[in-house]
Amino acid sequence: MAIVQTITFNSDKNYYMGFLQNILNLSDVAGYVTRRGKKIEMVIEQSDEEALERFSQNVEKMLPHSIFLDTFRTDISETLEPKEEFFIHELGHGLCPRCLHEELYNPESQNYKNAAYRCDHYLQKPLKQKGFEKDMEQLATSLGEEPEIIEGEEYATEYFDDAFLLLLDPLRALELFLLSEEEKKALFSFEKPLLKVAIKDEVLQERVGRKYIKVKVYDNAFDAVLAHTVKERLPFLFKRAKKKGTEAFINKERLYLLRSGEYGATLLHRHSEPLTNLMYNVIDEFDATGKKGIVAYCNSALRIKVFRYEENRISPIIDTQPFDPAHLFAQIAQQSEARKRLIANFEAKFPEIFKKMKGVRVGENPFDVLALLLEAGSGFEGVSNRSLGFIGNGGLKLDMNLQSNTAFDYASLFASAMSYKIAGVEDGLIAFSIFESIVDLLSSILSDAKENLGTTETFLLGDMLSNQVYLSRIEQQLTYFEPKITKQFPVDTV
Repeated sequence: MAIVQTITFNSDKNYYMGFLQNILNLSDVAGYVTRRGKKIEMVIEQSDEEALERFSQNVEKMLPHSIFLDTFRTDISETLEPKEEFFIHELGHGLCPRCLHEELYNPESQNYKNAAYRCDHYLQKPLKQKGFEKDMEQLATSLGEEPEIIEGEEYATEYFDDAFLLLLDPLRALELFLLSEEEKKALFSFEKPLLKVAIKDEVLQERVGRKYIKVKVYDNAFDAVLAHTVKERLPFLFKRAKKKGTEAFINKERLYLLRSGEYGATLLHRHSEPLTNLMYNVIDEFDATGKKGIVAYCNSALRIKVFRYEENRISPIIDTQPFDPAHLFAQIAQQSEARKRLIANFEAKFPEIFKKMKGVRVGENPFDVLALLLEAGSGFEGVSNRSLGFIGNGGLKLDMNLQSNTAFDYASLFASAMSYKIAGVEDGLIAFSIFESIVDLLSSILSDAKENLGTTETFLLGDMLSNQVYLSRIEQQLTYFEPKITKQFPVDTV
C-alpha cells in the first residue's frame, strides 16, 4: 500500500519536486516523485512507520515553502508504479533551510560564510561550489547613508530612489511590518519575492517617508552572509538590484505575480507581441481555447486595452493612446467656461502644486501628475500608497470615461479630481476613488461586450491589479463576469 499526495504547483519548473525527492532519499523512504501537468505526485510506501516518521521530521526541517503551492490531496494506492525521471535546471538564486543551517551559518561546514554558495538541495547531483575570496567584514564597512556599489549591487543604510528594504534580521519582521499569514509565508518562501507591505514601526515610517514599502528577504548567499555579518547593528538595508527578480502582491490571501523571475511557468511562444503572447498563455491556463472571451487590461500608466477572443484569435476592441501632459490644461479649459474657472481657482488656491503639474514633461503618465495633485510622492506607487492609507466606507464618483475606442478622457478625470481638491476633500479619499472609478469604467465596458459580443469568459490583466483598492473593487463589482486572473504567469509584461 502507498500514500499518494497530489500537489497542484503553479509553475512548470521542477525544483520543488527535487526538494521532495531528495528528502525522500535522505529519509531512506521507499517512494518517488513524479508529475502530470500542474500536478506533482509524491508516492510513498507506508509500511515502514519509522521511515515515515523520519520523512515527516525532515520535511518540517528542510522543505521550504513555495509561492506556487496551491491545493493538496492525499489518497491511498495499492501499488508503487514505476518512477518517471524528471529534469531540473539549475537556479541562480534561492536558499532553502538546509543552505542556512547546515552550510552558510554552520562553522563546521566547508561553506561557512561562503558568499558564492548556491543551493543544490533540489538537484540530483551536488554543485561544485566556488569560493568567495573577499572579506565580508571589510566589504560591510563601506555601507553608509549614500548608495554604495558592492559586488555590482547598490546598498545603503538610508532609503534612496527605487530601492527596496532588504530584511537582514528575520526576527524583526513582525516588529517592523504589519504582515498577514500569506505575506509572511511568501516573504520566507524559497522564491522570496519582492512584496509591498505596510510599515508598522513609526520610526521606520519617518525614515522612509511612507507607510508602505517594498520588502525582500535575502535570496542569495552574498546577502545572507552580509546579513549574518551586520544584522546585530543593522536589521535591514536598502538595496537597488541590478536585475529585477520575482515580485508579487497579495490580496485576501491570494498571491499574484508581477514578475516571475526564474521560478515561474514558462511562457510558450504564441505571438511576437509580448502582451498578446501573454494573453494566449493565460487563455490556455484556464482551458478556454475555443470559447468566446474578453480580456480587459489596465496598467499603472492608465492605459486601458480590451481584446476580443474568438475562434482562437485575439483582436483589439479598445486601445487608449498614451497620456499627453502638454495639452492637459488646454483640454480641460476647452470643455466649458466652468472648467476654465476651475483651472483659475485651482491655481489661486494651490499655486505650487499647479506649477509642478504644468511642468510635467511629455512622456510622463497620468499618475505622475496625479501624484503631484495629491501630494503623494512619486507616480503610481505614490498614488497607490495614498489610496491604501484611506480608511472609510466608500469612494466618490470621479469622471472616468472613454471619448472613443482609442481616447481616454484624461481632462475630465483631472478636472473632477481638482474640483474635489479645491473643496477640501482628503487626498487619500480622492486617490481611493480614482481606483474605484477605473473599475466602474471597466464594468461598463465588460457589460457592453457581454451583451453585444456574447462573451462567456472574462480575463483581467495589467499591473494596475497590484493596487488593493482596485482589486477589491473588482471582487465587489465584477462578480457577475466571473473574472479570471492568472496564477501561473505575471499579470503584465513589465
